[in-house]
Amino acid sequence: MIRPALLAAVLLAALATTLPATPCDGTPPELKNTDPIDPPYELTCGRKTEQTTIPASTTQSLEGKSGCKLIL
Repeated sequence: MIRPALLAAVLLAALATTLPATPCDGTPPELKNTDPIDPPYELTCGRKTEQTTIPASTTQSLEGKSGCKLIL
């Protein structure tokens, strides 16, 4: 038999993983590359992973990417 406290914890954990990330409440973060090279980065949003580069001497906005994990 499952304890009520354990069942509640499992249900809360399941609910927390299905809720959307809160939107950015200000100016979205930006990636700014001042180097002459195009460094790669990985952006993970939930189960989706995007691998791309930041072009040399440019800035990229991360608008719409709330709750994501950035790995340079």
